[in-house]
Amino acid sequence: MARERLEIEAPEVAVHLDAQDPESLRRLVLEACQRASTVRTDHEPLVDLALSQLVRGTPDDNLARKLEELAERTDDRYLTAQEAADPNWATLFRSARLASALSLALREQTRSSVLNSIYEAAHASPDTAAFYRDLLL
Repeated sequence: MARERLEIEAPEVAVHLDAQDPESLRRLVLEACQRASTVRTDHEPLVDLALSQLVRGTPDDNLARKLEELAERTDDRYLTAQEAADPNWATLFRSARLASALSLALREQTRSSVLNSIYEAAHASPDTAAFYRDLLL
């Protein structure tokens, strides 16, 4: 069975998440996405809408698809910026990770969507280790 990226990068976080009930997982995903949303983005209205939807706890496949497309476009932008040695590439990278985290969080809750959403949210942060540590406190 393939392991999720979070299980490889932070196995203790994955173990902690596996021990949670569905409502606790929903709250942890919401908290992770809210923390990640402090990243400056150029698509705030979509982020705000996604966070509002997460607070309500209702999956939204249409919004999730829009965020997935946004993540893909922003990934392209960050890669182009990185190749051009543009110092803004890291901000674009974190914006893409935030869009990806929100997209995954808005889908039907599965183990994979939870682990991947939290992994992506952590990578929207400049310090993933601190992000994971703070999430588990």
